[in-house]
Amino acid sequence: MLQAGQKFRELTQRRTRGFEQTSRTIFLPPAQGGINTIDGAANAPLQDALRLVNMIPQQYGVGVRHGYKEWCPPVPLGDGIKTVMPYTSKATDVDTSRLFVATSDGIYECTIFNTPPVKRYDFPVKSANAGWCSWHNYQTIAGQFLLIADLANGYIVYNGNTNTFAPGTLTSTGPVPTPPVTSIDFVTVWKNRVTLVQADTGMAWFYDVGLISGNAMAFNFGNKFKYGGHLKGIWNWTLDGGEGVDDYLVAISQAGDVVVYEGTDPAVAGEFVLHGVFFLGATPKGRRIANDYGGDLIVVTSNGLIQLSKLIGGLPLTDERTSLSHKINQRLNTVMQLTLDAFGWEVKTYPLSQIIIVASPKQIGVPHMQFVMHTATRGWCQFADLPMLTGEAWQARFYIGTADNKLFTYEGYVDNVLLSDNGATANAIEWESLSTFNHYGAPALFKRVQMLRPQFVGSEVPTFFVRANYDFDIAAIGGSPGYVVPAGGLWDVGLWDMALWGGGYIANQPPVGGFGVGRSIALNLRGRSSNECVHVGTDVLYDVGGML
Repeated sequence: MLQAGQKFRELTQRRTRGFEQTSRTIFLPPAQGGINTIDGAANAPLQDALRLVNMIPQQYGVGVRHGYKEWCPPVPLGDGIKTVMPYTSKATDVDTSRLFVATSDGIYECTIFNTPPVKRYDFPVKSANAGWCSWHNYQTIAGQFLLIADLANGYIVYNGNTNTFAPGTLTSTGPVPTPPVTSIDFVTVWKNRVTLVQADTGMAWFYDVGLISGNAMAFNFGNKFKYGGHLKGIWNWTLDGGEGVDDYLVAISQAGDVVVYEGTDPAVAGEFVLHGVFFLGATPKGRRIANDYGGDLIVVTSNGLIQLSKLIGGLPLTDERTSLSHKINQRLNTVMQLTLDAFGWEVKTYPLSQIIIVASPKQIGVPHMQFVMHTATRGWCQFADLPMLTGEAWQARFYIGTADNKLFTYEGYVDNVLLSDNGATANAIEWESLSTFNHYGAPALFKRVQMLRPQFVGSEVPTFFVRANYDFDIAAIGGSPGYVVPAGGLWDVGLWDMALWGGGYIANQPPVGGFGVGRSIALNLRGRSSNECVHVGTDVLYDVGGML
C-alpha cells in the first residue's frame, strides 16, 4: 500500500500535455500614412487608411481635428463671407493691424473678438461674384496699404494711415487701351511691382516699382497659352534656377497652362525672359488655386496638388514626387469633376497646426469637405462638418468664413461654439477611420476576431464604435456614438473659477469583443470626443481556421 500522501505526490508529479494556443495577437499602428487610394486595398501599408475623417495623421498617432468657435456676431448683409483679408500694420509702437472680411454687400471689419462687424466699404455691384477677392499687403514711402481685387467691383485700395477704402486708378502707358478699373479681378506684387490682371483676357498690368495707382504697362500672357482660356492670376515663385535664388513670375491660365518668366522689368527687352511653359491640367473656378509652400509654389488642378519645382525639374504630373496629393488624387479628382465650375476651391496653409487645407465647394446633400495634409507626416485626411467657405491664417489663428455670414476660428475641441449661447449648443467632434485590409500572413485562411482594443491618449475617454470589416467590405459603421459632454469645462467655453477641469493626460485601453469571420481584416473605428484625443494604435486578438 502507498503511504499517506504518496499517491497525491505521484499524481502531482505526472506531466500533462498542454493545450496548443490557437489565438494570435497583432498590434495595428495608427493610420499616420493617411488616406491611400492608389494601392490595392490589401496591398497598402498597415499604417495607411482607406477612410480617415476628422483625424489628422500627426506625430505619435492620428489626432482629432480642432473645432470651431465664433469670433464675432454675423455680418448683417451678403450671401456669405467669401474672403478673409488681414491687414498687418508696420507700426512697432502702436499696432493698427485689422481683420477684414468681404461678402457680396461689401467689406467689413472684424478685428476685435465678440464685437459686431463694422462696414468699411460698400460694393457698388452686389452680384454673386462680389466678395470673391484677392489681396496683398504693400508698403510704400507713403505708408502701408492693403490692395484688393474683387471679381465684380475691381481694384480697391485700403489706406492704413487713414483707415479708408477707395477705388484704385489705372492708366495705360502704351498702345493698349486703358481698361476700366472695375475690370481688374486679381492683384499681386512681383519684385516690388504691383501687378493687376484684367478679367476675361490674357492681359496683366504692371505699375512701376513703389506705385499702387496711376500709370501701368500692359503685358499679354494670353498668346503663350497653348490650351487657351483667360489669365487666372500671377504668383511669385522663389527658385534657384542655377544662377542663385530668384523670384520668378508664374502666370496660370484657366485651362491649366503655366508660363514662367524671370527678370526684373517687363518693359525692357532682355530683362523679362520666358523661362518655361508647362501644363498642369484644368483649374477650378476662382483665383485661389495656388499658395506658397516653403520656397515652393503649390497649385491645385484636376491632376492634384502640384509642386511646381518638381514639374520644372522634368518629372511628369503623375510622379508621386510632383504631386503632394499623389495618394488621394483619385478621390480629389472625383470631387473636382463634380464641382469644377463652382466657387469654393482654394489652397490654404496653417503653419501653426502644420497643415495644408485644400477646400472644395459645398455639394448639395453632402457635408462640407476639405482635404488636409499634415506637413510633417505628409499623410492626408478629410475634414467633414467644418463649414468653411473660405479661410485665412492671421496672428496665430486660422479664421473661417461661412456661407451664413459667420466668422469662426479653428480652435478648441468642439464644433459650433456660438457667442449667443456661450457654447451651450456646441457639438462633440465625430471622427472615423477605416484601415487597409490585411491577411496577417495567411491570405487563404479564415480569421475570426475575438477582441479589439483601441488605444487612445487624451484628457478624456472618447466614446466610440469599433468592429472588424472582412474581405474588402468598406461599409461605414452606422449611427453615431452617444455622447454626453463631460461635467468639466469646455475649452474656451467654461468660465474661469467656475468650471471643473480634468487632470493630466491618461492612456485608455478599453477592450471590445469582436465578431464575424473572413480572410482579410480591416479596423473600422468611429467615435466622438470633446477634448484632445489621439488614436495611437489597436490590439487585435484573433484565431485562424482553415480554407473552408
